[in-house]
Amino acid sequence: MGARRKRHETALQCLYQLDYTQLEDPRRLLDEIELFFKSSERMDIGAKARTYAETVVRGVCAHRLEIDQRLGDQLKTWSLDRLTHIDRALM
Repeated sequence: MGARRKRHETALQCLYQLDYTQLEDPRRLLDEIELFFKSSERMDIGAKARTYAETVVRGVCAHRLEIDQRLGDQLKTWSLDRLTHIDRALM
């Protein structure tokens, strides 16, 4: 897997887990994701992927209310709470 793809995949997994578990501490979340990668048959995520994911997750945590408001404003026939966790993470 390329480095760029690994960074994006890691960030997406972090955002999914952040939404699913509703964790507020990005460092705890990133530690859990790193443990997942180490415990599975996948390779360690690496420093660049971790740094990128941490930056994305910190940004989402810092602007979560604004992001949710903007997403909610764009939904025509859905409410924000009806979106799946993966859809919210992708958006």
